[in-house]
Amino acid sequence: MRKRIMGVALAAATIGLLATGCQQKPEGAVATVGDQVVTEDELNKYMGDLKKYYGEEMFNESTQQGKTMVAEAKENVTEALINQKVMDKIMADNKITVDEKEIDETINAMKEQIGGEEEFKKVLEAQGATEEQLRQQYLEQLKSNKYNEFVSEKFKPSEEDIKKYFNDHKEDYTQYNANHILITADSQVQPKEGEEAAPVNPEEGKKKAQELAAALSKDAKKEGVDFARLAKRHSKDPGSAQNGGSLGNFLPFSMVEQFKNALKGMKAGDISGPVESEYGYHVIKVNSVEEDFDKYDEELKTQANQDITNKIIQQKSEDLINQYRRDLGVKKYK
Repeated sequence: MRKRIMGVALAAATIGLLATGCQQKPEGAVATVGDQVVTEDELNKYMGDLKKYYGEEMFNESTQQGKTMVAEAKENVTEALINQKVMDKIMADNKITVDEKEIDETINAMKEQIGGEEEFKKVLEAQGATEEQLRQQYLEQLKSNKYNEFVSEKFKPSEEDIKKYFNDHKEDYTQYNANHILITADSQVQPKEGEEAAPVNPEEGKKKAQELAAALSKDAKKEGVDFARLAKRHSKDPGSAQNGGSLGNFLPFSMVEQFKNALKGMKAGDISGPVESEYGYHVIKVNSVEEDFDKYDEELKTQANQDITNKIIQQKSEDLINQYRRDLGVKKYK
């Protein structure tokens, strides 16, 4: 009886060990997607590419900033590799394939354009690459193109979908006509007469830019002041200053986030206070606001429709990937 109990206990322990073993990190893995493995080699390859592109100094782990950059980059690359495995599964389930002949044709055309096989090898060698790496790069690009074609067709929105999205996000797609004045921080610190230009003090420049933008906003609101003349004299926006700061007709989604947010609630004739963005400080004067889509410029109608279509497709594509991630089971390892 005792032997039987011991045998049952041993069997239970063995099953427990097997179950634990199934959950252990596969050798060389940074993540698993179902039965697919994202390997350390894959991660290291892409990290190496990033370092070549941006420079080793950015990822110098002897500094705290470098450590942070490496950690963030590894997380982002791992997520991208996981999603690539998920997209491969979606493509397989929908019988979407890449024909190797397409890659052959692309490589052969490149060889011919460069001047033949030998010249092609020299170019690859100079770039520290191999033909196999180039083929893999084109394979990933073709897969990405085919996946995008698939989701664009599968999730193509109807006119009703576009109309609903437009109405739900009207603040992004209202047609504005406006002028603006851009004051940049680096233009505010000038050398004194007879002195050489010193390096710009960013904080001093930013403070002076904000003060000037506030003063211009105050002046612009005075009766009889010509906003366009102020823009011609003070604005540092090379694209609009000579036109009195005119931005013409536009849709908010095409502007930087801070500029877009500043427009919310503004009416024709309103002038903003200083609006800080990555470019400097803006003073905005709204000339007109049009919410009737039928009265938009034709070009802006096209822009709005295309942007809404892209956003709907992108959201549904992300939903599909997230559903597959849940179904397949994604596990990341430290």
